Amino acid sequence: MIRRFISLERVVGEATTAGLRLTSLPLDDTTEVQQYNAVLDQLGGLEDECQNLEVEVLSLCSMVSSQDGRLSGVLHNLLDIVRGHAENVANAQKLVRCCKENYRVGIGTLTLV
Repeated sequence: MIRRFISLERVVGEATTAGLRLTSLPLDDTTEVQQYNAVLDQLGGLEDECQNLEVEVLSLCSMVSSQDGRLSGVLHNLLDIVRGHAENVANAQKLVRCCKENYRVGIGTLTLV
């Protein structure tokens, strides 16, 4: 589970960075809409992965009592971090959707000229 968490953390960082890069793309015919769709697909998969990991951590939390020393605290901290990653993914999806809509409007404006 720790390996999954570390991998998730790395991939979420990369995907959110990719989403942020989309904000600097020109809103003209040199940009392909597929770039937005690819990042949205990646973020959708990460959303599922965050939810699956959250369920697993919750399951472990329910099996560990608060008397088991620091393990309970570590698991709850891990859960908070996974939830934070899920929130970052959701916000990155919103950002990319807005970028995609801006692109659509930009292309529409170009065709009016």
